[in-house]
Amino acid sequence: MKALIVEDEGDLREFFRRVASAAGFEARTAENGQVGLGLFKDFRPDLVVCDIRMPVMHGLDLVRAIRGYGSDAIVVMITGHQSEDYVIEALRAGANNYLKKPAGLADLRPMVEKYADLIRNRGMRQEILGMTVKRQITMRFDSRLDLVARVADHLTQECVGMFSEQERLSIHLGIYELLINAVEHGNLEVGSEEKSEALKAGMLDYLYNERQSDPDLAGRKVTVDFFLDPTGCEWLIVDEGQGFDWRSIPETLEEQGFLRPHGRGILISRFVFDEVEYMSKGNIVRVRKNVPQTPTPEPPS
Repeated sequence: MKALIVEDEGDLREFFRRVASAAGFEARTAENGQVGLGLFKDFRPDLVVCDIRMPVMHGLDLVRAIRGYGSDAIVVMITGHQSEDYVIEALRAGANNYLKKPAGLADLRPMVEKYADLIRNRGMRQEILGMTVKRQITMRFDSRLDLVARVADHLTQECVGMFSEQERLSIHLGIYELLINAVEHGNLEVGSEEKSEALKAGMLDYLYNERQSDPDLAGRKVTVDFFLDPTGCEWLIVDEGQGFDWRSIPETLEEQGFLRPHGRGILISRFVFDEVEYMSKGNIVRVRKNVPQTPTPEPPS
C-alpha cells in the first residue's frame, strides 16, 4: 500500500507521513500540489492526503488532475479554518473525505487506519457478478467495528459490472461511513463529542469495549437489505439504536451545518448516492445509486 502526503507545512507533512507509515503505508511527501502531481504520476499511491490551500498548485487543482487520470486512489482533503468553503467544491471535484485542522488531526489516525483496512480488503473483483440482472440479499452483523470494512467490501462487490471502478470506490466509502454510523452512533450510542474526547485521550478502544460490554447494547445488530436491478442498486441500513433528529439535516449542500464533525458521513453520502433518505426515528437510512444512462445517439441527418 502506498500513500502520498501533500502539505506545505513541514511539521504537519512529517506528522501525516508518520501516521500513514504506522498504518502500513509506504509514504512519500510533497511540499506543494505541483510536486505532488509529479510524484503521483510515478508513485501511483492508493491514498492521497492533501491540504486544500497551498502555494504553486491549489489542492483543488491537484484532486481534479488526479481524477483526470482516472485514478481510483482514495483522496482525503485537509482544510483549515479559512478554507472550509472549499470542502464542498473538493468533494464535487472527486475527493472522498475531509478533515479540519487543527482539531481534526486527532481523527487522522483512525481514518488512515480504516482506509488501510479497506485497501487490503479490495481483493480480486468477481466480474461474473456483472452478469446478474436482479438480486436481493439481507446481511445482519454484530455491532463490531472490525466487521464493517468486510461487510462494505462484500456489498460493493455485489454491484460489480454496473459501475466503474472509481464509482465503486465511492460507493464503498459511502457504505462504509453509513455502517460506521449505524454501529458507532446508533447501536453503541457513542456521541461525536464523546468520541472526540476519547480520541484526544487515547481512550477510544476503551470506550468501544465499554459500550460493547454494556448488556443493554451488546446484543444490538445492524441489518442491511441490498437490492439490485438493471436500473441501479439500493441499500437499506437499519440499526437498533435510539436514532436522531434527521429532520434537522440541511436540505441542500449549500446550507450551514454539514461541516460539523458528526455530519461527515451524511455529507459524503449526499455526494456518493443519487438518493439519501432517513426514516422512522433516524435509525433507518435508504440510499440508492442509479446506473448512468448512456445517451441515445441521434439518427444521422
